[in-house]
Amino acid sequence: MTSVRRLVACLSITAFAMTFSTYAADDKDKKTPTTKEIMKKVPGKNGLVAKTSTAAKDGNWDEAQKDGKELKTYSEALSKNVAKKGDKESWEKHTKGFSEIVTEIADGADKKDNAAVQAGVKKFGATCKGCHDAHK
Repeated sequence: MTSVRRLVACLSITAFAMTFSTYAADDKDKKTPTTKEIMKKVPGKNGLVAKTSTAAKDGNWDEAQKDGKELKTYSEALSKNVAKKGDKESWEKHTKGFSEIVTEIADGADKKDNAAVQAGVKKFGATCKGCHDAHK
């Protein structure tokens, strides 16, 4: 009888530990990335914008759509951050513009429209300096 109780106790503890570790992992995943982390992932020749652009040009729509969805996630996170430099209104204006352009890229990928993706990518490249001058 004691071995059955031990087994039940061990299984209960294991189930609790697995549940707790799942919730802890979920909380860790919900952390908003910093602006610096976002800027490492989104722009640049190896960033998500470039990857989405290349995938769209190649007709690899599954990849373009996946990257577009990730772009939107980073865009939402950027708007939750606070600029270390510059005023709040400027930050809100620039993050809104960032979000609109990223949405254009992602929507183009969802519609399998290479021209729309590339138009968004072109706009994206033209907006960096304004935000960086004000907030970096």
